[in-house]
Amino acid sequence: MPTLEKVFNAGLTDVQWVATGYLLGLAAVIPVSGWVSDRFGTKRVYLVTLTVFVVTSLLCGFARSVQTEIAFRVLQGLAGGMVMPVGMSMLMHITPPHERGRMMGTIGVPMLLAPALGPTVAGWLIQNFSWEYIFWINIPFGLIAIVLAWFWLRDSPRHDPGPLDVVGLLLCTPGVTVFIYGVTRAAQNGWGSSAALVPMAIGVALTGLFVAWEVRQTQPLLELRVFRDAAFSASMLVGVLLAGGMFGATFIVPVFLQQVQGYSAMNAGIVLAAQGFGSVVALPVSGWLTDRYGARTMVLAGICLLVAVSFLMATVGPDTSGGEWALLLAGRGVAVGFSMMPAFSAAYVTIEPRLISRATALANTAQRMASSLGIAVIATITADRVAAQLAQPIFHEGVKGAIARGFDEALLVTGGMSMVALGATMLLRRPLPGGPGSAHPALAAPLRRLAVALSVFGMLGLALSIVLGFDLL
Repeated sequence: MPTLEKVFNAGLTDVQWVATGYLLGLAAVIPVSGWVSDRFGTKRVYLVTLTVFVVTSLLCGFARSVQTEIAFRVLQGLAGGMVMPVGMSMLMHITPPHERGRMMGTIGVPMLLAPALGPTVAGWLIQNFSWEYIFWINIPFGLIAIVLAWFWLRDSPRHDPGPLDVVGLLLCTPGVTVFIYGVTRAAQNGWGSSAALVPMAIGVALTGLFVAWEVRQTQPLLELRVFRDAAFSASMLVGVLLAGGMFGATFIVPVFLQQVQGYSAMNAGIVLAAQGFGSVVALPVSGWLTDRYGARTMVLAGICLLVAVSFLMATVGPDTSGGEWALLLAGRGVAVGFSMMPAFSAAYVTIEPRLISRATALANTAQRMASSLGIAVIATITADRVAAQLAQPIFHEGVKGAIARGFDEALLVTGGMSMVALGATMLLRRPLPGGPGSAHPALAAPLRRLAVALSVFGMLGLALSIVLGFDLL
């Protein structure tokens, strides 16, 4: 953000819209992704949106005003919001239920690795090249993805989605978008500010009207009736709680490292990368074990480890070494890898093939809202506790000590969120062998090799981040 302020000669409030605009673009398009996939075909939609994402990434680097940058980021978000749910829908269609754990483990790697590595890579690119490259780095990977998708992916079976639920769209899209905007303002201005309360209230009202409308429709925009299935509801509850806690903790750890321990942004990113690499190591293994023993066992084990690591992280202090941080974050990454993606994969056990596109849209909408809420809640708790500590006349530890206290209490909250998710795991179901879906024979062997390669990559990255962590300040 400071770099973009200088480049565009704009204030922080304007530049923050570069990030907020992308987030709102994501939120706006995800709910309609299921209908669009069913109407035009998953492969076609995937290729088009991936192409638009690459083009807008190029345009973001050419922007010469903050207003143009925001516009390109909104367009990029609209395209990016389609890529994940549509891609997941295609993979769910071609994968039998008893093999979906491995599939979710594979596609979960970028989801869990990106938040940990993104800030580090962005900082390195800005430091060694230029700010444009934080957007242009998407281009080669996007082009490779387009070529692979064109030749390797097959279209999912088409289902008549019926006419577009225009009323539902006009209620859901602004409802979700305005609510998430309010949450982002709450993290910056406080939950009691009108900048946060007004949009959140409007968002809740529109979403409530949307739910009331959808349950009466024969061809709804989002198939909310799937929540009648206890296993699906339990999976969503577990997944959103874990996503909220994970993104909240990922937001606050760099703050502690930089403001309390004096780490540079680059060094903080190196330490935080251990969490992403821990997830990369765990995901292929947890996917295989989920298919073999069921999601319930894996999620229970992962959440227990996550709770333990969260409470251990709540004991860190200004003297905690980078290596100790890396070990703790690696443990957290492994725990998330063994819990969050298996929980989401369990949601599709009882879903009919014709509803998979709608279910992925629903799951991605819930996850997006959970991650935004998690960041806002954890940031607010930390800020409130810091203010409370500094207000005490007998508190003599200074600002750094207050931040450390606030961090500890926020981490305890993430552990509590994980404990709440424990009860819901008992409703998760194990898929029976066979069932709908047929693995694409051309994809089976490459996916196995990819899983092995990801595990090796994760172990190498994890070892490197831990070794570097012990050498840091």
